[in-house]
Amino acid sequence: MPIRALYSYKKGLYMDEYSVPEPGSGEVLVRLKYAGLCASDLHYMDGRFKYGIEPIVPGHEGSGVVEGVGDGVKSVSEGDNVVIDYVRSCGVCRYCVAGYENRCGEAFYHGFEAHGTFQEYIIVP
Repeated sequence: MPIRALYSYKKGLYMDEYSVPEPGSGEVLVRLKYAGLCASDLHYMDGRFKYGIEPIVPGHEGSGVVEGVGDGVKSVSEGDNVVIDYVRSCGVCRYCVAGYENRCGEAFYHGFEAHGTFQEYIIVP
């Protein structure tokens, strides 16, 4: 079973096991090899910011190898090295088209509102 780090305000940072997720349509499964610790992660853990969900897997800076590809994915293949974009957005609004995905009204963020990179596997679009 893979391991991940979770954080909650009551328990702090702790480890647990979880099942390897399966990629759905338009998604890929990435086995993470590297994850950076950012000052934002530390600010959440010392209470300056609040996570969107709890408990959460922190981390929004990571890279790894594609290990599974869902239906419709044509831009990457199993074995490709990838960097995780922590912003998940709609991809079609005026902000996304202009390259400002962080301003998308539907954006959410790995490590803040969705599980992040302090785990062995992650599903990303």
